[in-house]
Amino acid sequence: MHSKPRIIGLAMTAVVCALPSLAAAQSRQTYAEPYPRPGVIKLGESDRVVAWEVQRVEGSVSPMYQLPLDQVVVTLTEGAVKFTTPDGAWRVVRERFGMVRLESKGVSQQEEGLSEVPSRAIIFQLKEGPVRTTPPVDGIPGQWPRINAVKLFETDRISVWDQEWKPNETIGYHLHYTQTAAVFLVGGKLRTRDLGKPSNPPFERHQGELLGVPRAGAVSTRAGSPQGSGAQAPPPAPRMIPHEEEWAGGTPRAIWIEFK
Repeated sequence: MHSKPRIIGLAMTAVVCALPSLAAAQSRQTYAEPYPRPGVIKLGESDRVVAWEVQRVEGSVSPMYQLPLDQVVVTLTEGAVKFTTPDGAWRVVRERFGMVRLESKGVSQQEEGLSEVPSRAIIFQLKEGPVRTTPPVDGIPGQWPRINAVKLFETDRISVWDQEWKPNETIGYHLHYTQTAAVFLVGGKLRTRDLGKPSNPPFERHQGELLGVPRAGAVSTRAGSPQGSGAQAPPPAPRMIPHEEEWAGGTPRAIWIEFK
């Protein structure tokens, strides 16, 4: 007479016990690495960042991935992108030209391009570890803050700046005490002048050009590391001669990441 209720009670206990196991299984779910993948090109790597170019073609859907590092995303070509999370929630973001955002390590999502003209972005994965700094020189300021540079946001690890160079507005003498990485939103011509010397010839900068990030495939030329060995290129040396910067043509504009 009492066997039937006992069986039901055992079944309910089994269901309740299964719920924590299901939650634990979901928390252990692993996803694909975000890069490399189709539509993504590795541009370069330093001891601070890995730089990628992403094009989101209309109708192309990425795998569900999880970010292994914090990353800064800089939009070069605007377009609509659909982002979907593992629980099925989704949102559509209109990526605007010059938009900069921070995405946190551990975020899981999937991307789908929605625009006829593929949106294009440069992604800086922020490596973990200590940052190289150079002792300051009395009387010579650092690279930031400076004229025509707007701080977009900062964290405990980085500050992000939107820099323009304008006619007749010289960036005064300074030194690069901290590590940086940058991408040009708009190309143009620039000129530098080392302290006590005449101006250097103007040089071109192009949209999508990186600074502070050795090209992918570059190799070290240090002693004991022959060309073509496949060794990673050394990090770029800091600019340790006080210098000015000034506009020389076009409308150059860049997004800079300053490491703390």
